Amino acid sequence: AETTTLRQALQFVQDKLGAEAILDFGREMVVALTCGKCNTSESIFRQLGKVSESQGRCPVCNEMRQPQLTHSVDGTENYLDMTLQQAGIPLFDILTGRNGMEMIHFELSADRKKVLNPV
Repeated sequence: AETTTLRQALQFVQDKLGAEAILDFGREMVVALTCGKCNTSESIFRQLGKVSESQGRCPVCNEMRQPQLTHSVDGTENYLDMTLQQAGIPLFDILTGRNGMEMIHFELSADRKKVLNPV
């Protein structure tokens, strides 16, 4: 997760399932928080459940901001060169590649020692 980019993970999935395949995170991710009142936006890249109420408030006007959510990457995103970790994907996670009804799951097993050591 620390070194693999979203682009690389998506390419892996597309190599296995075809060019139309997407990378599915298995959870909602907040890409940005946008304030409708003062028209500001902040990139955040965090799992939805890990965004606190205080983070959801606009630092300019203190109104609650709207999250921009995603649960997948299809190759059209402008943040494909972020590492999985920068995009909010935890170490040693399991991600899914999907093309229609065909799916593959893959584990970020290179992170194993960092998560399970010294178990």
